[in-house]
Amino acid sequence: MVKKLFKNKLHWALIIFITLNIFLSSWYPIHGDIYFHTDIARDFLLIADIVDNANLTLIGPRSSIPGLFHGPLWLYIQVPAYILSAGQPSLMSWFWVILTISAIAIIYFVAKELFDKTTGLISALIFSTITISYVKNMFNPFGALMLTPIFFYYFYLYVKSKKPLFLVISIFILGIIIQFQIAFGFPILFLSFVYIFPDLLKRKRLSHILSYFVIIIPLSTYILFELRNSFFQLHSVLKYIFEGENSSRFNLQSHITDRLQGIFIKGVGLIEGDFKYMTFIVVLGVLFGLYKYSKKKALSNMIFYKLVMFFYLGFWALTIPYAGKVWGYYYLPFLPLFVILLATTYKILNRYLFIFLMAIVLLGNYYFVAKDIINSKKFIGFDSASWKFNQTVAKTIFDAEDKEFGYFIFSPDQYGYTPRYALDLMSKTNQDRKAYPFQKKKITYLILLSPPDNRPDLDWDWWVKNKVGINIEPISTLRYGNGTVIKKYLLSPEEIKIESDPNMIHDLYFR
Repeated sequence: MVKKLFKNKLHWALIIFITLNIFLSSWYPIHGDIYFHTDIARDFLLIADIVDNANLTLIGPRSSIPGLFHGPLWLYIQVPAYILSAGQPSLMSWFWVILTISAIAIIYFVAKELFDKTTGLISALIFSTITISYVKNMFNPFGALMLTPIFFYYFYLYVKSKKPLFLVISIFILGIIIQFQIAFGFPILFLSFVYIFPDLLKRKRLSHILSYFVIIIPLSTYILFELRNSFFQLHSVLKYIFEGENSSRFNLQSHITDRLQGIFIKGVGLIEGDFKYMTFIVVLGVLFGLYKYSKKKALSNMIFYKLVMFFYLGFWALTIPYAGKVWGYYYLPFLPLFVILLATTYKILNRYLFIFLMAIVLLGNYYFVAKDIINSKKFIGFDSASWKFNQTVAKTIFDAEDKEFGYFIFSPDQYGYTPRYALDLMSKTNQDRKAYPFQKKKITYLILLSPPDNRPDLDWDWWVKNKVGINIEPISTLRYGNGTVIKKYLLSPEEIKIESDPNMIHDLYFR
């Protein structure tokens, strides 16, 4: 009775902290802001194109490989939220809060089904603590992070029961994961086949391989795009492999160091921010505890541990021939699996060791969250990547009440998506005025984003004269504390005729 009462109190305590974490993850939406950097702004522009122009797309955001794109599913699942929020990022961010809650619920139910309720709640607590900072700038890898526990659960059920239905479900889910993050999904697809093939050969059940054909459904957008565009993405990947960065810049020592850090620290991902290298202590503690426990008795549910290690180490083994950088969002979807693995050790490790490891993970992440919340006072409404700030810039231009004007955007990344979306949205709510992006009009604005300190080569004056083709002084200049400048020009017919550089990026072709 006492033991049951203690467990109930523990469960309620865990639920209270999970609820607190959900509140903290909503910090930026509560304050009406998000991190509106290039990738987020691009997604909003793409969603707007789908909704406003019925321009259904077969590709989504660009990947780190030139010419290769993620699937469009991340865009489509946000369409209802976009419509309901009238395209306001500050309102749409509440949909991201809902996605976060859904991801917490998924990891709870998967951990609970694999082990027990306590493991589920501990997993939910750890996961909800780590992902507090994710809501303010959520993009496509989060979809893969969210679905990986479901894929893993059904693949686990297949390995355990040998029922083809579970394999079909797991591969279908994996196909959806590929839509969100190619660099994670395809290696896992390959590894899943490697894992089951010897057993299928041994049991003479090669017909189960047919289950993999279900992946055609979630990957149909890729197939259609490739057929319509002469296998453009396939050619891009092959070109990158044989002509890209896997060449003269390869350094064996840094390559090995990067992979070792990835395996033992970055790839595990249990701690964000300044204390992320303490992840290594957690890894050592868990491995030591599991080894010591296994010397006394067999680990329960050994299939779980074997699968996690097989997929994780297999993923990093596949990156060894790849000389390029393995970005964090490639392996981010492993996070839920390691969260569950750590949670399972509450029954295995020495009680004090488990509490110590949990303290490192939770306190390390809460320190990162506390810093982020303190710094948010300087960010919200002030930083050039703040949605509220970009909304202010757009409002300032439209408050001038010019009936018609053109504008150009200078940004260090050359895309200019961030202020572009704010201006597009303001145009929709001020239909009595007409704004012409990247076109000269009698009234023309230049929105100039401050280049980073390490890029003195990015010169506004040169860009204004040589790219935009304006050689007169502005009639007004407005400077913001973050370095952003708005210049307003009154152009004569002769000055309007001077053509701007047509090669400036002013659309979404490059995503």
